[in-house]
Amino acid sequence: MSKIIIHYIWFENYCNFNNTGLNLSSKYIFIYNPNDNTIIVKDKSKNFIDDFFGKNIALTAIVGQNGVGKTSLLRFIQSLRSGDLIQIPCLIICECDGAFWAGRYYFDSNQIKRENLRIPDLPNISMDIKQNEIQRFPFCESVRFIYLTEMFNTWQYVASLAGGDDISIASILYNQTEFGEEEKHINNPVVKYIHRINDWQLAFLSNGRQFVEQFNIKYPSHVFISPSYDRDAFVNLYIRIKNHDDTSEESTIDVSIFKEEARKYLCSFLHETDYDGLHSIKDEYAIAILMNIISSFHYVLSMSTDQGKQLFKIMNQKAIFQEYTCAWDVVYKLLLKIKQNNDYCDYLLNNRSFKDIDDIFQFSIDADAYIEFM
Repeated sequence: MSKIIIHYIWFENYCNFNNTGLNLSSKYIFIYNPNDNTIIVKDKSKNFIDDFFGKNIALTAIVGQNGVGKTSLLRFIQSLRSGDLIQIPCLIICECDGAFWAGRYYFDSNQIKRENLRIPDLPNISMDIKQNEIQRFPFCESVRFIYLTEMFNTWQYVASLAGGDDISIASILYNQTEFGEEEKHINNPVVKYIHRINDWQLAFLSNGRQFVEQFNIKYPSHVFISPSYDRDAFVNLYIRIKNHDDTSEESTIDVSIFKEEARKYLCSFLHETDYDGLHSIKDEYAIAILMNIISSFHYVLSMSTDQGKQLFKIMNQKAIFQEYTCAWDVVYKLLLKIKQNNDYCDYLLNNRSFKDIDDIFQFSIDADAYIEFM
């Protein structure tokens, strides 16, 4: 495996970062000028001590107040490792085995493209850009991501799914559940603890007005409750399948068009007029279940696209869902179809009544727990 160091990241507009460059290097200072698309390098080698923290260790601290974007930056770096499509304008400078590479990701006709930039006064990596890889970080297989925190809350527990070497407390507890399958976590004592904390908070907000207002603290008039899930899971799956189906190296896929197609498709399927609008709590839970199922596909790497295509096959059987009028009923029926599919595959496997193993397809999720919940 190559030795890779990420030295610099520039964001055009990402979370709290607007035209912002972030130096992660102790040996160099990089400055990117988006106006003329050039890079300036300030070499700090004279004051740099090799292996100061130990052999092959370069240490960078990211420090800032709450909300400035520390976690957002780490999530972006983590996405580079997973090979996710880069969907925001940015610049990345990294060093691979002593040579340097700078890649600028930019919008052109509503589509992210990439160009290699030359870094002055440093040895540059010469790299061809394959059309089907222009939205990915080219060194993703060389990045190792180790996640460690003593924090323990709902977000950290969910984050243990994200991949890499996760040795956090939340991950250790998460992996005590068989196969780390989310639907098996309903009875996990950790999840029960998190839910109990949420119940206490809701009880306080429901009944604590008199106690709070005696200290002249304004009490909230409304509390909005929403499940935690990736709202773009379906859109990303839709784009991934479209990219996978288009094998032409000269393909010029307009991601923005696919995003709009995906949202319209989902709204029609769920009988929703506006996916981003307010929903009843039941429909919001139904959408969360669907998105969490789709998100789980991403962690079964070799089957991710196959499972997505199989899900679309079921969703495209419009006659099955046309009698329903809300997201709750539609998702419930979808779960029943997934369960029916898996039960049939189990039957074929147990009775060896199949000719070719390729004729059998099983989803990696267990729909029973979701069905019981609903």
